[in-house]
Amino acid sequence: MELNATTILATFAGVFLICFMKGAFGGGFAIVGIPMLSLVMTPWQRAAIL
Repeated sequence: MELNATTILATFAGVFLICFMKGAFGGGFAIVGIPMLSLVMTPWQRAAIL
């Protein structure tokens, strides 16, 4: 995985979105952040971060 600014920003935004949605709505809308992470990572990398 190449750590450039796009990857880092997408990772921070995706993880923040998932955490916020789990806290605010009880986990139902947390699935929204996963497609964001899929734009810059492989499935194994997403699983390791989440």
